[in-house]
Amino acid sequence: MRYRDMTPAQQGSMLSRMFTPLLEKAGYSRRKAKNTEGAQITEIVRDGHVVRANYKTGRSRWFSMHPNGDRGWKPLDGTDALALVTVDDPDAPTEYQLYIFPAEEVRRHLDAGKAAWAAAGVQIGGFGLWLSIDPSEKAHHAAGSGLAEKRAPEATISMDETFPANAEVAADHTGQTGGGPPVALTEPKTIATVINSARAEIAALAGVPLEAVRLDLHIGG
Repeated sequence: MRYRDMTPAQQGSMLSRMFTPLLEKAGYSRRKAKNTEGAQITEIVRDGHVVRANYKTGRSRWFSMHPNGDRGWKPLDGTDALALVTVDDPDAPTEYQLYIFPAEEVRRHLDAGKAAWAAAGVQIGGFGLWLSIDPSEKAHHAAGSGLAEKRAPEATISMDETFPANAEVAADHTGQTGGGPPVALTEPKTIATVINSARAEIAALAGVPLEAVRLDLHIGG
């Protein structure tokens, strides 16, 4: 199954899987960060230099971030950078891309976007602020967009190189490796498959790895 034929949840899972291969291609190693308090933070190392990064996926070259009230952007607290895995073209993707944006630059873009929405009378709430890494002409989205306008990706991997991995992702979500319909996503049969499908969809929407989503189920009084 090719990336463009995947469901949004499958695409999000595929982007998560490409994070480490893209880091390695860019010359980075990865190690677990301490004191993350549940945030999606990792440490990436190149030539002895350690970068503490919040990492996200952006299947349409957009990403979201939640403000910490008036005290900045919590996912970026204590970080040096935002590491984003995305694709080159959401409409006709041919490669996976890794961008590493300095945290201060990301904060400036987020602040500009938040200010634009506030000027329009909209307060950023629980869904967070969405930014395009490409320049956007959409109303209220132009401010803050364009992080990647003058920045090349740190690494790229052609989708033609990842065909076996694409099949594995399809199998993870559908129980089959062929190009058939995503059975588990469209026709969940058990509580477990419903929860797994919901986790996958939430991860894709939030732009975070699947393992970052945890759901608690309570049945009864």
